[in-house]
Amino acid sequence: MFGMILSSVIWYIATVGGDQTSVQRFMATRDTAAARKALRTQLYVAGVVEICLYLVGFALLAFFFAHPDALPTGMNLRDNADDLFPRFISFHLPIGVSGLVVAAMFAAAMSSIDSGVNSITAVVLTDFMGRFGWQPKSERSAMKTAKLLAFGIGFAVVLGSSFMKYIEGNITAVTAKTVNLFSTPLFGLFFFALFVKRAHPLGVWVGAICGITTAIFIAFSGPIVYFLHVQFDIDPTLFNSELIVQTDTTTGSTWTTAEDPISFQWIGPVALLVNIACGYVACLLFKSGKTDPSA
Repeated sequence: MFGMILSSVIWYIATVGGDQTSVQRFMATRDTAAARKALRTQLYVAGVVEICLYLVGFALLAFFFAHPDALPTGMNLRDNADDLFPRFISFHLPIGVSGLVVAAMFAAAMSSIDSGVNSITAVVLTDFMGRFGWQPKSERSAMKTAKLLAFGIGFAVVLGSSFMKYIEGNITAVTAKTVNLFSTPLFGLFFFALFVKRAHPLGVWVGAICGITTAIFIAFSGPIVYFLHVQFDIDPTLFNSELIVQTDTTTGSTWTTAEDPISFQWIGPVALLVNIACGYVACLLFKSGKTDPSA
């Protein structure tokens, strides 16, 4: 419980302070007071949504606990918790209502994907292509380039999502290991820009690389242990882990990996701590002058 609360708080701080879509929302406000009001409103609404989601989860738990016959053979509340909601929608909601729920889920997914694709496209077009002089000269060319970038980024996102089934853990763990993996390293860049007066570009890069490396090692500590076992014959029990066999429910194919010796809950806290500590030490080691605010 402590790990979940800590990781959730740090993720929320990192997302509000460093996520592209959040920063764009704050920059759309007229002043600091308006930005604070927008954040306060967002937190209130998020709190209401979270309470509703908790109630839905407890309602599902109560339903299947009271009707164990609604679960098929081999399925239980603990090991198949991620499957309860889609099963309830498919088999226990009235016809028509289940379609509305599925349509709402697709709409929510599309709204998240399109905002993310739009943000990444804007960053690539402005901060990368524009900086290196590759930005299109005419408005028509810029629009065509933006469309092609959006299509390519969207295709890469959809293609990458097809490999998420090979990542161990429930939906919370998989989310922390994929879409939220770089949340704290990105926030580290904003942290140094806003709060570290002697921040040096090279030192910030060192902190970011250390934070990203730490996040990856914690997120995929199980596969790393399995790699060490296969390549160097290192016993997984040395890392308080053991070998497990995973099965693809669609194709029936199996593969072997190792349990994560470090919980996914520590990805954010440890990666942020390593990022700030290594970056700050590196900034002290490199000579840093006054930074131009317009840079």
